[in-house]
Amino acid sequence: MTNDAVSVRPAVCADASAIRAVCVAGWRTAYADLLPDGYVEANVETFYETARLRREIADPGDAGRWLVAVAETGSAAASVVGAGRGTPPTDGDCEVFTLYVHPDAQGCGVGSELLRTMTACQRAAGGRVQFVDVFADHEGAIGFYESRGFERYETRPADVVDGVDPNHRTVRLSRRIG
Repeated sequence: MTNDAVSVRPAVCADASAIRAVCVAGWRTAYADLLPDGYVEANVETFYETARLRREIADPGDAGRWLVAVAETGSAAASVVGAGRGTPPTDGDCEVFTLYVHPDAQGCGVGSELLRTMTACQRAAGGRVQFVDVFADHEGAIGFYESRGFERYETRPADVVDGVDPNHRTVRLSRRIG
């Protein structure tokens, strides 16, 4: 698969289960050796519960619209291989809140296409600075963002989720987009 075989579009409620599958697989693969199992599971169950995703897709509010990357398979079927959500700008600042690619589709340009589309939407809405928070030990994700012009500027404790403290730090990266 190449990024030519991938299209990015706004998510619809029917995509909620596929978004969950992508994000859960992404979390479990990316953080299996980095974060405590309880923290990984608290995150996937809190943030990627299907009913919650349907509500967020139907009414994005301040959290931003979900996007999906769809792999065209050459047949009538297509599959969601990536998902992301970015916040609308506030005073020119906007966040890459979520960006995951299914492990089977990583390295094929899916994440780049999601980020490109998200950035274009945020820029069109008045975004000037884009930021993202990444676990400080997740060098793969940090490398992805740094190779696209993001720079590290702040480190802080990771959020506690559902009462579970990961005892890790996150790094915030940012770049100018407008």
